[in-house]
Amino acid sequence: MIQTLDELHDEWQVDGEIDKTEIGDELLKIPKLHAKYLRILSYHNSQSKELGISYAKAKKIRYEYYQGDLNNPDDLAKYGFEPMTKRVLKSDIPLYIESDTTLLSILRKKSVHDEISSATTAILKELNSRTYQLRSHIEYEKFINGAN
Repeated sequence: MIQTLDELHDEWQVDGEIDKTEIGDELLKIPKLHAKYLRILSYHNSQSKELGISYAKAKKIRYEYYQGDLNNPDDLAKYGFEPMTKRVLKSDIPLYIESDTTLLSILRKKSVHDEISSATTAILKELNSRTYQLRSHIEYEKFINGAN
């Protein structure tokens, strides 16, 4: 499965090429390409949703940690946290959460999936209009060759 935006761009660069000498074959390729990119879109949308859920859960745990509610040794061991040595003001907790490396890592992964989903959506829109583009090309060729 495609894991980076560059991989997606490289794949589309190959798949997006139209062989003008075989327009009929190009028309037949559209459903296969649509299925391929729809599968990519579905995968990355689901991964993004899973990471959104992971982020929400981790954010709640981090909030409790920075608030000082996770201070017993069992909870600290369960989540792999060090004991909080200082008291964080409630108004400062969002600052700590926004800069938490674990949460930022989850958001970074989610943003990759979101970008791939967005690019794949654009590719699918292009594929949806490809039939019309190919039909226009056929009409143009007929016109140039003097066909009625």
